[in-house]
Amino acid sequence: MQSLKQLGSPNLYTIHDTSTMLEACRKMKQINIRHLVILDVTGKLTGILSERDVQRAMHQLKVSEFDQIQSISPEAKVADYMTWPVCTIFSTSTVETAARQMLEHKISSLVVVSQDGSPEGIVTTDDILKCFLTDKSGFIPKKTLGRKIMSLVGKCD
Repeated sequence: MQSLKQLGSPNLYTIHDTSTMLEACRKMKQINIRHLVILDVTGKLTGILSERDVQRAMHQLKVSEFDQIQSISPEAKVADYMTWPVCTIFSTSTVETAARQMLEHKISSLVVVSQDGSPEGIVTTDDILKCFLTDKSGFIPKKTLGRKIMSLVGKCD
């Protein structure tokens, strides 16, 4: 089974815990991702922000008797809505270990860290499913939930 170094996005998208939820929401939408790794001002890993966390930050605004819109308060901070402590996994771990940890904790992503605890990436349930599908059947999905994903050809040998 392959290690996590070979799986997932090659980019680590982060935001500071002092940032606003609006900034985080814009960044997630612009990059077309569902998770952001949260760092403090020193660069230390402090949490993770998921689409579900963004949804918790939204509130309903009544526009008229029949219409409502969802909005995020401009003052809402990432630190107030992020998930912490964050579940991590070493980059040398296997995909199977990551899958077991996600199932055990009922989560959809893990922050991949180096031996010193520095964040190196993120692995999601989508990444793991793609790996197992590619590993077993040769099927490689090109898009998932309208989100552009990287091709995993040859990465799940």
